[in-house]
Amino acid sequence: MLHHSPERFLACLALDGVFERHPRLHGGAIELGASWVPGLLRNVDHACRSFSRSEPGLKALPMLPSEYLRRQVRFTPFSFEDTAWLIDQCGPEMFMFSTDYPHPEGGKRPFERFGAELDGFDDDTKERFFWLNGAELLGIA
Repeated sequence: MLHHSPERFLACLALDGVFERHPRLHGGAIELGASWVPGLLRNVDHACRSFSRSEPGLKALPMLPSEYLRRQVRFTPFSFEDTAWLIDQCGPEMFMFSTDYPHPEGGKRPFERFGAELDGFDDDTKERFFWLNGAELLGIA
């Protein structure tokens, strides 16, 4: 599981208030897949609710930890993951297109494969996925 260490790191950034203190800090979790992201969002909020009674730093956060992650971190799903489900679970602002073609995890036809995954979504969601989320991450949007 490639994502365990980055997942722990991102959870710490959110829970320890780093994203609150540095709202212009952005990051991308790339080439790690993204099926783990819905659980991350749920778990950091659960930890915050559970431990904020005894942890003043958590109680002082003005937003939920998942809201910092939504605002400041982007993720790239593998082409074989259920991208439609990820967007349904987390929203269109969190995921962005990537490919590692011609490596196997990049897929043989990544534009077509991701395009088919996003078939039922509106143009704004497709635009976010294919370029806007990445452009925002890089500060060029």
